[in-house]
Amino acid sequence: MQTRILVVEDETIVALDLQNSLKVLGYEVVGTETSGAEAIATAEKTHPDLILMDIILKGDMDGIQTAETIHVRMNVPVIFLTACVDENTLQRAKITEPFGYLIKPFEERELHSHIEIALYKHRMEKQLRESEERYFLATEGANDGLWDWNVQRKQIYFSPRWKAMLGYSDREIGNSPMEWFNRIHPADKAQVEKSIAQHIAGTNGHF
Repeated sequence: MQTRILVVEDETIVALDLQNSLKVLGYEVVGTETSGAEAIATAEKTHPDLILMDIILKGDMDGIQTAETIHVRMNVPVIFLTACVDENTLQRAKITEPFGYLIKPFEERELHSHIEIALYKHRMEKQLRESEERYFLATEGANDGLWDWNVQRKQIYFSPRWKAMLGYSDREIGNSPMEWFNRIHPADKAQVEKSIAQHIAGTNGHF
């Protein structure tokens, strides 16, 4: 199945040249638009796999404003194709979380590599989100008290069931390790700390 791409470019000659290059590379072009409003409408109608977006567009919205709207409404990756290299434009573009920023003029092979990397990154991010959603649903549905400790961040995720087993509501316990350690019985605290230290040091495979 061909990758479906929407081209947003205000210069007709550039848009046609880009469309021809994409077809040669094996992509399907679902449309070419010159304004932000048209780009948003076409994206909502065609659901492309990727959008190639110029920053200078016709109409009231530039490419960055258009990409920001698309980022909020649709899960479609955007690659900017532009001659704008000033710091202010770069900082504005970053907020839209683009999947690439290709400076004009560029070669066909550069375009191809940017597209393929963007598509791969988008697939990986989608799989990660789905995995995180499944994990969240599993922890919410489990009848066991679950916890997940990120040692680097010094944060612990406590499932709502874990908190309920201790007699607390979800909002009463945060994500600090001290939320746990402060509730350990004084007679057990030294042994727990020793076991954790051994596990972190690698001398004990389980905690």
